[in-house]
Amino acid sequence: MRAGRTTIFLSLALAILLVPDAVARIISYAPVTSRFTRPAVQPRDASRFLLIESREPFTMPSMFPGPAASLAKGELVLHDPSGINEPKVVFTRTAGTDRIDLAAMNETADGRLHLLVVANPVSGVSSPSRYFYSGDGGESWTMLALAEGLYTPEFFREDVGSPVVRGRGSQIRPGDSETPFVIAASLRGSGQRTVFHAIDAGGTVRALMEMAANTHALLLGSDLEGKRFLISGRPIVGGVEQPDGIRILDADGTLDEVLLTAATHPFTEGWITSGGEVYLEEAPSTHQTLRLFRSGSSETLVSVGTRANNGPVVFAVPTHDFEGAWIVERKTGEPTRLLRHTVAGGLETMWTDLTGPEVEAIHPAASGERVLVQVHRPRAVEMRVIVDPALAIWEIGAPAPRRYDELFLAEGPAKAFVNLDVDAVASGGSFIFDSAPTDFLPPPPISSAPGGMEVTQEWGVVRASLQQRLVLPALARLPGAYDSYWKSDVILWNDDPEPVSIAMRFVPTGGGEAVERHLELEGNRIVLIADALPTLFGLDQGGGAVFLEPEHGRAITVTSRLYTEGPEGSYGMGVGATDVFAASSARFFLTFAGALQGPSTRTNLLVTDAGGFGSRFGIEASGPTGPTGRSDLAFEVPAGGQIQINDVGARVGVLSQAAARFETLRGLSIPSLVLIDNRTNDPTMFPPDVVASVPRMIPFVGHLDGANGSRFRTDLFLYNTADEVRGVTFAAKALDRDEPESWVSFTLLPRESKIIPDAYRLAFGREGLGRLRFWSARSAAETEGVRVAARIYTEKPDGGTYGFVMPALNAFQTAGPGESLEILGAVIDPRFRTNLALVDTFTQANGGSQRVEVEIIGPDGARLDRFETTVRNAGGTHLLDLFGSRGLTADRPTPVVIRVSPGTGVVGAFATLVDNGTSDPIYLGAALASQ
Repeated sequence: MRAGRTTIFLSLALAILLVPDAVARIISYAPVTSRFTRPAVQPRDASRFLLIESREPFTMPSMFPGPAASLAKGELVLHDPSGINEPKVVFTRTAGTDRIDLAAMNETADGRLHLLVVANPVSGVSSPSRYFYSGDGGESWTMLALAEGLYTPEFFREDVGSPVVRGRGSQIRPGDSETPFVIAASLRGSGQRTVFHAIDAGGTVRALMEMAANTHALLLGSDLEGKRFLISGRPIVGGVEQPDGIRILDADGTLDEVLLTAATHPFTEGWITSGGEVYLEEAPSTHQTLRLFRSGSSETLVSVGTRANNGPVVFAVPTHDFEGAWIVERKTGEPTRLLRHTVAGGLETMWTDLTGPEVEAIHPAASGERVLVQVHRPRAVEMRVIVDPALAIWEIGAPAPRRYDELFLAEGPAKAFVNLDVDAVASGGSFIFDSAPTDFLPPPPISSAPGGMEVTQEWGVVRASLQQRLVLPALARLPGAYDSYWKSDVILWNDDPEPVSIAMRFVPTGGGEAVERHLELEGNRIVLIADALPTLFGLDQGGGAVFLEPEHGRAITVTSRLYTEGPEGSYGMGVGATDVFAASSARFFLTFAGALQGPSTRTNLLVTDAGGFGSRFGIEASGPTGPTGRSDLAFEVPAGGQIQINDVGARVGVLSQAAARFETLRGLSIPSLVLIDNRTNDPTMFPPDVVASVPRMIPFVGHLDGANGSRFRTDLFLYNTADEVRGVTFAAKALDRDEPESWVSFTLLPRESKIIPDAYRLAFGREGLGRLRFWSARSAAETEGVRVAARIYTEKPDGGTYGFVMPALNAFQTAGPGESLEILGAVIDPRFRTNLALVDTFTQANGGSQRVEVEIIGPDGARLDRFETTVRNAGGTHLLDLFGSRGLTADRPTPVVIRVSPGTGVVGAFATLVDNGTSDPIYLGAALASQ
């Protein structure tokens, strides 16, 4: 790890951190890779991070020492946390090696990246390990000269915030510039014998200490500089076996006794101060204890009883300088306490939180001025097994955090920050977090500033930030094809009682001078800005993207409507804001199953650079026979800018129906795909498809007649992303009847895409409104499979269509008891009507129903209306003309928020804003509200 690293902040930066309490938010994010991953053992604050990546799922590591259990057929990939540099594969299969069991990285004080791999041949766990070392960041590798038959054990301990990723219990410990790693290597078989080895910067291996057989010979910790290490067991010195105990082992092989004991529990972790004192945390089955050893004596600092069923918990991590300990103490039904102990100052209580948050990890900042607090936040909802960490930056000396932002992920027990600089995060920087799902992913439901609506996969190693930075990818005031003229209305919502300052930057598509403005948004305020380009930026004409960043630590919700007007009314689409940290990166591709729909439509692609340093991307099409058209296209997006590719089909050489695969090649980018009907000029913005490795739900499909002569139909678009044949199964059910689901299956060739027109009638023989569940992967742990999109539309006599996209729900778009969904974009306006759709996610009907509360929040934050409705179990309801039916009118366009709060069950929701003249609807998605 970085020895004695300190961080210096300007007084201005510190002042920015001292912001008032604000409402919490749901954090948006995006995975950094589409593959299954396991982080290497590595310093958490390094300038790069190292992942073992595989196309096959990992098994969980053992809780006790033994051969590594990952059995990963994969490769080592070195990532840049900022996304500026492309990910780099630094180690893959070598001759006779087909499995990476363990990996480690150390960034030493001289700036070098040292890598270590423990690999095994395909012949099985009992085969001898091979150790490979690189002292130049993976440019070259050396097979280390260790005795044949040795292996390095791994056993899993939950991450509570030590400075090293997967460091607690690890038998690979980072060292210093001269000795980057110290490892424990054991001889397989009976009479297990362990030898501690030093791996020097030149690739030389030195045996530091041999341990007696049949003993808990383990690496337990180190000092800050990586020069001294805590070990347990019975060392052999001068051929003589020494008593069992815990000792300090220097990198030159000398020993210093700490504690002699008859036995050492394997769940022991510790660290060494600069003065040679030792903090030791033990967690056997009977108690949990933190002790300090100094000058031949010991002091018990904290001790609690058995940990069971989320009962008493105590854990500790080193202070930033290793001169003390941060301690968390939790007991069932009692307050949570954060304590700090230093050798010089003793034990002190920093705060006591009467609400008893389930603090599961703490991460001290390198500056010594703040701590990131990670809380386990269960959402106790029937059928919902996702539980998520919630995060807060706590300034030392302040009261306990009142606000925790939620990182809503399908987490496993090995979850952890992979790359984290707490000081940088406190100033708005990003972090990398691994949700570490188990072999079978905890499925999302079948289906405050809210968030997460743009997230396409709710697990994996993800990039995120506590600072909200939003992008509206399409703001326009300009003429278009077929006599269209496009304008944008923007709606902003500040749900905090305090006003918020928002920095805005308009970036013209294709280049040009950016325009910056500031907007002050009052507290508890929803604001509609009609024809926003001239109003916000003073521009009479143009088109581009808008970046919006609220002041530090604050959050807003933003959406917009892009439309063209005619004699009958308007045609348009909803354009929601995307957090820049939900952007696509180089090893996480996105798909658009409904990208190209034939010669009667045109497809435009807007791509916004989200990282601020430029990006590069490629796009490929797949039709009924697999990949088609050009595959050699790559495009550059300028730093902080946006480009638009008109008529994507013509650009890639495809004139018929096809799906699109979007891959960022460098940097971070946000794609926005717009399908436009050539006859009506009605646009539909398709979001990226949701990853389909768990069952998903399209909440509404149908074949029915509507108002003003409309006849709504549903087309389905299927795309097999795998390089092998895959099937997809659909289960359809009417919303208004208690009946079993009807199942239909389709088989797709590798990379094949297809369209199912008027699917509810032609595939299922049904009319009316229904919901549609689907699943495609062979196992729940696969990220490849058939992805599905849908469009609901009506066809005019001349063949023109208008309608809206109907995306599959992600986990952020359903809620249960104690949760709420919030929908922004509806307007009380006589030119429009708003319909609200509610769907229950239960698999099969049982004659019951769910209670749902609906609230309508006005522009000043006051509740305009509240009522309860019921949703049929495994069914749904469609509340037409929501505002008119409730007697809500306004003398001018009035923006509102629709809040949906189920009393029972798990319910999904969305709304449509319908033009009364043209009957053109736009989709308004729901987003999960923070608790």
